Amino acid sequence: MKERTFSPLCFVGISLIVGMLTADSIINLYHWNHILLLAAMALSVAGMVVLRRKATPLAFLTMSCIFTFLLGFTLFTHKYEMVRHSIHESSRAISGQVISTPQEKPKTWAVKVRTDKGATLLAYVRKAGSQDSLPPLHLGDYCTLHANSVSPTCIYDLPDTAYMSYRRYLFYSGISATAFVDKSEKSDDKSSLPFYYGMQEHLSALYHSRGITGEEGAIIEAMTIGNKQDLTPELRRQYSRAGISHILALSGYHLTLIYAILELLLFGKIVTRRWRWISSVIILACLWLFALITGMSPSLTRATIMCSIMILSKIFYQESFSLNSLAFAAIVMLCINPLQMFDIGFELSFMSILGIIIIGKPVCDSLSGKSFTDSKWKGILPKALGIIVITISCTLFTAPLVAYYFHQIPLLSVFTNLVISILTPLIMTMSIFWWMLWPLQGVQHLVTGILVWLVSAMNVTTGFVASMQWSTIEWQPNLLAVILFYVLLWAVIRIFCYLCKFKRQIISI
Repeated sequence: MKERTFSPLCFVGISLIVGMLTADSIINLYHWNHILLLAAMALSVAGMVVLRRKATPLAFLTMSCIFTFLLGFTLFTHKYEMVRHSIHESSRAISGQVISTPQEKPKTWAVKVRTDKGATLLAYVRKAGSQDSLPPLHLGDYCTLHANSVSPTCIYDLPDTAYMSYRRYLFYSGISATAFVDKSEKSDDKSSLPFYYGMQEHLSALYHSRGITGEEGAIIEAMTIGNKQDLTPELRRQYSRAGISHILALSGYHLTLIYAILELLLFGKIVTRRWRWISSVIILACLWLFALITGMSPSLTRATIMCSIMILSKIFYQESFSLNSLAFAAIVMLCINPLQMFDIGFELSFMSILGIIIIGKPVCDSLSGKSFTDSKWKGILPKALGIIVITISCTLFTAPLVAYYFHQIPLLSVFTNLVISILTPLIMTMSIFWWMLWPLQGVQHLVTGILVWLVSAMNVTTGFVASMQWSTIEWQPNLLAVILFYVLLWAVIRIFCYLCKFKRQIISI
């Protein structure tokens, strides 16, 4: 394995996260955000003065870590209080705009409403009758909700333990309260929502209009536009037991495929160096537009930031796939929204990439004798071996979190990932051609048949794996067990690296 370079952004990112975790732990006891902000500003000024007098790099790093710790504490506290006090339990008439497509429940319609004060409310609007199949509100409507009851999602505002985990999930998703609404009235106020709010629904309707429906259509929508509303619980469970549920959530895997296809279509590897930056700018714009349209999920946002770093690094011939780039993506995302640190997708996304950087990439480089990102790293056997190594490294780093949240660990993910590594690129490529052939309905119909057949093959494979008795094992660890697992994993990695270094020294002697 190659010697790793120093990664200062990792220490900064860890300090930021520790500050946010500290704020979350004592948020109900202290409210020091303004004091800490002033302390952080004073500390940064003092640090710059000290650094101008020939301070050591260690002093600079220490000063940066202390500053980011205070910054993380301040940002988290501010965001927490903003979400917590946006909607009060005494509120009854709430005015705002519908920002989600209504989801039908047995007795209600669930809609997200952005209030006039900027808070987000999850409203359950009672149906007029049992046969009422039309939602009373639509995306973009201004309305006044007459709530029967309002329940804050912050666990400190309602001391009872009913649905505590669900309330905590809603709160960290930015939803201030839930409300049961007896009556809703539309307002005459008109204001257009940003185009990306209804884009997923619009693209989903276009898929349905051209015959892509059912289970296959639900998989295609999840993989291409990030719409997972049509996925049945059975289908989600099937993919989870097979160990490839990450395919259903847009992430770096999908974005890498899109980047490769765009680079091929724009002749990114053929054009001269003088004009290569033009294709890079076009690809960057397309990737960020895709992320915006599909909802800017944490995993996709992280992937887009890292892909942008990779593209810019290629222009300047710098290392891009590193701990520093991962830490930079985490710092940017947490500074924008500190609460997403507790998002499951955010945690799994970063831990899987961390596993690839720490274990997967070095092992692949050592086995091949070439860089894992080198274009000369070709061949069926090396590629298959690389997929196995990457899958194992991702599984090791995400297994405790998967067990903590979902109480199971897939054992056959290596096999299913080998299969989908063939099917997924084909599905993504055919999906792009499907949209490109929109004016040619006859040719598009042929592509639709191929696309549905590929997804059916993937469903059959995952169904076969999920039906096997030993496809998963049940494990329900507590938080302490998860922490101990990562400490043990880190110790094993450090011991292995030390032994490899010691072995190289003996050989050189």
